[in-house]
Amino acid sequence: DSITAHIINLLGDRGVLVLPTMPDIAPLRSESESSLEDYRNKAIQLLCISGLTGCPQISLPWNIRNHAPLGLSLLGPRQSDLSLLQLAQRAENGERILPFFSKTVAPADGATVFK
Repeated sequence: DSITAHIINLLGDRGVLVLPTMPDIAPLRSESESSLEDYRNKAIQLLCISGLTGCPQISLPWNIRNHAPLGLSLLGPRQSDLSLLQLAQRAENGERILPFFSKTVAPADGATVFK
């Protein structure tokens, strides 16, 4: 599959894709049905990458906007589950994790890959 090949090639053996977990904060229940559908469609595009590629993904609490949480996802190469959890643990312990990477690649989709 071309999506899987692209992500696997992008990550290499040690890359980490950093992307938002969801497109924005959760929508209000009072939003229109079309607005909710639009949000769901955008969310699925972010959430399906791990399932389609077989790459592990972990979501970390990242920020608060309008009193609602925003998550940041880390997606690692296949079979990197333990390394990804260790990286997340370091971030949770307050360690700055992104400077440890030597190369930054900015794909056209707006996500960032650190290698």
